[in-house]
Amino acid sequence: MRGIHLEPHLSTEELECHARQAQTRGAFQRFQALYLIQARHLRAPAVAEALQVSAAAVHQWVHLYNHGGVEGIALKGRGGRRRAYLTLEEEAALLEDLRARAGEGLLITAKAVRSQAQACLGHPVSEDYAYDVLHRHDWRKIAPRPTHPESDPEKQEAFKKNSPIWSRPRRRPSPRTTSAL
Repeated sequence: MRGIHLEPHLSTEELECHARQAQTRGAFQRFQALYLIQARHLRAPAVAEALQVSAAAVHQWVHLYNHGGVEGIALKGRGGRRRAYLTLEEEAALLEDLRARAGEGLLITAKAVRSQAQACLGHPVSEDYAYDVLHRHDWRKIAPRPTHPESDPEKQEAFKKNSPIWSRPRRRPSPRTTSAL
């Protein structure tokens, strides 16, 4: 098994200093792995066992350090919107136009959001994207009202009492019995 080669970005003392000044556990582990490889000449499986990580992680840290130095080993956060068509502010502006139309009483659907986004972007987007935009900005499906706002319950009861009985089911005649001769 061959050893691991580290580029001479930092001396052993500088690696130790960086490990001591690390702000997070992950940063401490990465600098400690580099220190163990450079100062103790340990191989990846031994370093991985000492730090309770995988050997693949140690190889990845060495690769990042060799190609990017100290900046390469400082991992950035993994969160975020990597495949977003629009920023959150642009999506909010897109929905602001639709909010004005919804205020007038028009029904806003995901298809309307989709067509608006396609017009803004200049390329097709899925209907799923429209639903995701609506969900991100806390738009929700609102059910219709159970009654009309101008309905009058007294008039409805009067109509029920005075309406013709045309909706009552018809009586069926009883089946005829035939007598045997």
